[in-house]
Amino acid sequence: MESASTTSYMVCPECGARLVVCVKKSKVSVFDDTRSEEELAARLHLEGKSAISNYENNSRGVSAEMLTQLSRLFHVSADYILNGDSPDNLDPIVNEAIEILNNLKTEKSEQSALAMLRQIQILES
Repeated sequence: MESASTTSYMVCPECGARLVVCVKKSKVSVFDDTRSEEELAARLHLEGKSAISNYENNSRGVSAEMLTQLSRLFHVSADYILNGDSPDNLDPIVNEAIEILNNLKTEKSEQSALAMLRQIQILES
């Protein structure tokens, strides 16, 4: 019987390459160019920038919890990190909705947008 604290790790050959893309894209808007890996490690509560390098080089597996944190931080789906699925593979309306949500500036506006989407979801059911 597994304990509740047991963590499973996923390793996929291309995850590291996609994380490198996410980190590089984020340098402009989220991180200082000279400290991106250090700041990313701090935001993810990791022991140092070497942990980020280990993810990027696929020498460290990604837990489900870390996958969730990475996808939220970089505004990409977990499917993108694991499989390379991108919003371009989705319906154009979904792509537009993703673009709008990604460009919201405040947490309050994000919460308002989610509340509106939940109301629409309720109406559709």
